[in-house]
Amino acid sequence: IARKDLIKTIVQNRWLTYLADLEGTNLHLSLPPPAVIILSSEAKGTAKDFAAIAKKVTIPMNHLCDSLNVATSGSILLHHFSRLKR
Repeated sequence: IARKDLIKTIVQNRWLTYLADLEGTNLHLSLPPPAVIILSSEAKGTAKDFAAIAKKVTIPMNHLCDSLNVATSGSILLHHFSRLKR
């Protein structure tokens, strides 16, 4: 699906959208269905059009680790949201 079509679908359906970002807020959120989690590479970042429709969230880390790869980040986010009471 093209990015512009995905954004259109997200906006039309009013899905809550979260964007994994180093400058986001900590993961103390609820995730009522349906919701969207957007991941991107740290080097390239996320397209500005996604950033315009999403709430930025970050995974809290200690000082020994400054970043995670996208697969690890996605796994942590999915695990976190799957444990929340709806």
